[in-house]
Amino acid sequence: METQARSKAARIVTISRNDHLGYDENIRQQRVWGEKFSDEELSASNLQNYSTATLKVLFQGLGNVTFYTRGAPPHLDRQERVFEELAARGATTADDAMDLFQGYLAARLLDRARRLKDRFPDAKLWKLPVVVEDKDLPEEVFRVYDISNDSTTATVKHLPIRGGPWIVVSTWYSCPVAARTLEYIEADKAMRQIMQKHGIILTGRFEPGGVVRRNAKVKFARTYVAYTEQDWPGIEFGASPTFHFLKDGKILHRFWGADTKEGFFQDFKRGLEAIGVTEL
Repeated sequence: METQARSKAARIVTISRNDHLGYDENIRQQRVWGEKFSDEELSASNLQNYSTATLKVLFQGLGNVTFYTRGAPPHLDRQERVFEELAARGATTADDAMDLFQGYLAARLLDRARRLKDRFPDAKLWKLPVVVEDKDLPEEVFRVYDISNDSTTATVKHLPIRGGPWIVVSTWYSCPVAARTLEYIEADKAMRQIMQKHGIILTGRFEPGGVVRRNAKVKFARTYVAYTEQDWPGIEFGASPTFHFLKDGKILHRFWGADTKEGFFQDFKRGLEAIGVTEL
């Protein structure tokens, strides 16, 4: 059983390193192999009998699947069991703690993330804000965490995306292509004004520090953290930056990044035309 489990995890790791598959196919194959594990193979009692080397491979493979399924509970719970067995043997690293921490954040399991941070103070896991949540929000879609400028609180809000034209830019804070396209907007008065009126920047990653730094630098649109990715149907969080043009909550045009400023301008203009914005 150990050999079978290790072989599946090793296969996931091998797929993740295959640059010839293409992004979507790479993720699809990792997810498929992630579903091949049985509950018995990854039960706590069986993990106790596996070698530490096998556990390391399992943790890496399951970590890949967790990342690309955005913290789906079955995969995350399995990764957590492997981590706890490694921890019981004193075989975890700061990187292991960070991987699990980010898995918790992707699943928005913030209490688990806080407990992990307390257990591993040397792992450089970031401090999490206090969540302020209104239980009477109008509907369970288009919700965000609005991170305070001092990163101490995260207020859950509902954005009125169902009404009128909107531009939703999904990004990762550390993405250089996203930084470049936001600079294109900043340098163009008309585009900047359109984003001020119709745009938001959205990230699926719960990284309060990155959000605060982005909001301090980019003034034409506020950056929010998606409450969950399921709250934002059709929004592409796996490719940064992706520009989505919505009208009354429906995506009518979408494009990813841009190789040149001129190409970006043309794609942006097509998006505006799709949602009936004529200011440009």
